Amino acid sequence: MATDSATVAAPRKFYLIDASVAASYYAPSTAKSKTVEDRCKVLFTKDPVGIRAVFLIPSFAITEVFSVFDKYRWSFKWNSKVKSKKKLTPVRYRDARKRFHEDIHNGKLLTQCALDRYHILCGDLISPINMAYKISRSRKQKRDPKPASTFDVLLLSMGIWLQKQVGSESFAIVTCDTRMSQVAKRAKSVKLSVGMRGHLRGIASDLGLQYGPDVYPAVIDIGVKKKRDLKKLLPEWGSQL
Repeated sequence: MATDSATVAAPRKFYLIDASVAASYYAPSTAKSKTVEDRCKVLFTKDPVGIRAVFLIPSFAITEVFSVFDKYRWSFKWNSKVKSKKKLTPVRYRDARKRFHEDIHNGKLLTQCALDRYHILCGDLISPINMAYKISRSRKQKRDPKPASTFDVLLLSMGIWLQKQVGSESFAIVTCDTRMSQVAKRAKSVKLSVGMRGHLRGIASDLGLQYGPDVYPAVIDIGVKKKRDLKKLLPEWGSQL
């Protein structure tokens, strides 16, 4: 029997949104670049082709986003990292808070994802890599680089379990935090030490996962990816990004 294509629901694809992306969308002046600002706007305002995009945000990332708003509204007088041109005026501050609050209410745009036991346990597949390797090392930088934050590790570990639930073809993490994307890239590397691979294999086995590069979800850094690469990683938005 023929099926009316108009009645067939488009497949869903799930995107776990990092706080850096959400903050850049709701308070554009806080974005680290104009490229990030523009891409975040497209992601949330342009309809993707052929899928139903579901934007997930970790519950802890919601607090992170509000904290970014507060940072750029209140700390610019003493915080040298907050440039005057990026500070939030009272009007922009209220607008960012209002829009974000509305869009997380009842999952209007962003669906809140609470941490559960397995999200936390999967952190053991990320944290050792984050601490063992100087992942963001720069030859020009003499001091030791900072590892990804605990929130970054939690977001990646949440992504491992969510991917297990919905499938790798239907899931990706979207960030503009380069340190986090570099940790994820190193986790997928086949050049990890024998000892590290053995440790991670045991952790994965305890969680009922098959250890290997594919256990880690795709992480799309929209701040550094070239446009042609984004077309491949986020083809549903095509050239809009």
